[in-house]
Amino acid sequence: MSTSGAARNSTDDGTQGEDGASHPPTPVPKPSIRSRWARLTTADKISALGLVAGFIAALFPVVTWLAGDSDDDSAGKNPGPSASASRQVNPPGTSTPSAPVAPPPDTPGETASTAPASYRVAYKNEPMTLGLGGSPDVFAIDFDAPSVRHYSEEEWNGLKSDAEETGSPIEPDLSYSNSFWGNLTLRDGRNAAQLRPEQAADTAEACARRAQLGGFRSAALRKTEEKLRVKTVFCILTDKGNVVRAQITRFAGDDFGHPPSQIEFTTTMWSRTG
Repeated sequence: MSTSGAARNSTDDGTQGEDGASHPPTPVPKPSIRSRWARLTTADKISALGLVAGFIAALFPVVTWLAGDSDDDSAGKNPGPSASASRQVNPPGTSTPSAPVAPPPDTPGETASTAPASYRVAYKNEPMTLGLGGSPDVFAIDFDAPSVRHYSEEEWNGLKSDAEETGSPIEPDLSYSNSFWGNLTLRDGRNAAQLRPEQAADTAEACARRAQLGGFRSAALRKTEEKLRVKTVFCILTDKGNVVRAQITRFAGDDFGHPPSQIEFTTTMWSRTG
């Protein structure tokens, strides 16, 4: 072998070149990932993809847990503003606005269902007279109609019997009967108050309240037992819900020991509108 060939061989082996100096070996290029992937068989590619997918699946819960723990730390390290920090400081000389005051709760007894009723005048200062027939006849006033009627014993008993069967009050509100005692009687299903003139109520609302709190049921007008006087006022709530103010203006027939043969009233009635 010649000297030049030996020099070339020395250079290739990384020993010496022609100039006698030592040189590193020429690096052999490594195959790229793409070329390596191209040389793999289909089965090898499938296996490699499966390994990658399994690794990602195993790594995902760990990453999720770490992210959640990081959020918790952040929340603990960065709490929201405290009440003292968020309190607004007003400029000097100004006052802190007060919180709106809630309206007071409804007072018991003032709900819509118990709101005061409204009334209109149905008739005013209407004269009415109750007579006293021979026993057992009955005179009676129906303020709602209005009407005054005389009933025989048979008619009166029939009227009461019909009312009992239907479970409703009889139509008349106030009756006058018994020629010996002279019984002035408020019929069932009504409320009434007997008032002295100075106690008299002049409005529907006042009269209705008096009637609701009154306890009048009946009075005997026989002279020896007389409890009523002229100008006595009755406030009555009828079975129809109307309010009546009836004032005695006169007793007719004043034979000693006997009840008046007639009782005269001046009557006003208010009808309920609400």
